[in-house]
Amino acid sequence: MSSKKINCFFNAPYLGGAERSFIHQCKDLRELLIEQGDSPEFKFIIPFLNHAGEDRKLSDLIVESGFSRQQIVYFNYHKHLFGLGRAQLSRLGLFKWFYFALIPYYCWTFIATLQNLNRIRLNQADIWWVGGNKVGPIAFVLAFFQGHRGRMIWHFRDYLSFNKMFFYFWQLIQKVSAASVEFIGNSYDVTESIKDSVPEGLQCWTLYNPIGDISFSPTASQKSTGFTLSTASMFAPWKGIHFLVQFACMFEKELRELGIAQFNVYGDEIYKTKGDHSGYKQELHQITAQYKTDFVHFKGLKKPQDIFDESDIFIHGALRPEPFGRVLIESYRSGTPLISTGLGGSGELIDNESSALSFIPYDYYGLYECVSKMCSDERFSFIQEGRLKGDDINLKYNCQLSEIF
Repeated sequence: MSSKKINCFFNAPYLGGAERSFIHQCKDLRELLIEQGDSPEFKFIIPFLNHAGEDRKLSDLIVESGFSRQQIVYFNYHKHLFGLGRAQLSRLGLFKWFYFALIPYYCWTFIATLQNLNRIRLNQADIWWVGGNKVGPIAFVLAFFQGHRGRMIWHFRDYLSFNKMFFYFWQLIQKVSAASVEFIGNSYDVTESIKDSVPEGLQCWTLYNPIGDISFSPTASQKSTGFTLSTASMFAPWKGIHFLVQFACMFEKELRELGIAQFNVYGDEIYKTKGDHSGYKQELHQITAQYKTDFVHFKGLKKPQDIFDESDIFIHGALRPEPFGRVLIESYRSGTPLISTGLGGSGELIDNESSALSFIPYDYYGLYECVSKMCSDERFSFIQEGRLKGDDINLKYNCQLSEIF
């Protein structure tokens, strides 16, 4: 029996949706390779900013998925370099020149992080599977210096930034690296953005996020009133949580008349970085304080199963193109009627007026009409069609995983 060795590089030390998907994909890949007669060996490489294993939930989920703690190793990712990617340089106007003046400093932090990762012996693996935008450049530079000759797979879970710089970087990599460079987008929309930013001839795949272990429990089908309206995501402005909280506060009277008892917000400031994330959680609480309402409830971080067990109608309110949108397929699997902006990759996951309803960002009245429809008897059709759509997406995911590996 052969033994394929796979190094899996995590993008952050915290358990968010991307990390949850990556662990589940590794679990599914292990089962796939075992079915093919292989005996795979996985190693999980996780960055840390303060101390190794700073988010115990991440390592715990790896262990719960059937792996051992001995398969987990950590490296120190420099704090300032980690925070740079979320500083949103393109939105800083003239202030972005301040960051350009710090290029020598960030070069030093890159080298320091590279040295920390280099202390882990990784060059014996058949596959380096790099799960995100932040860890990607460091892993690929290290692969060059270590002379890695196996498959190098960079899994993008967000859209590319600095496309031109990325294009020239990969032209250089093709000339000097012996590794087989490949890319994965977590939706066809992300994959197309990759293809537009890399030289021709590089292999680009698409791999959807897995649904996960969520049971079908359509609570909305058992009610005619007293519905719980919910949203869940990391706290970031582009996720549109402020818009949804504002909507719930402004339309509280109308929503209660529809039979909505409360609006739950699940999530927290997962990624401890600066930029437009900074102070966002406080802004959300200020909105509810302004309206002096007890209609909106901040529920913190919970497991997906717990979120959807408590939710009767779910809103996904991303204000800009979403790379994928894991909560959409979780909503389908749980039997929770879904409303979404459907931007970017998330648009691939919904059939408007069939499996879900869509609305335009900041269209308060359009969103209200969607919620009104989900409170009517039409929700039964959306529950059933959503379940079928979820099964179709899961089948596509399994085919994609098999094709890539």
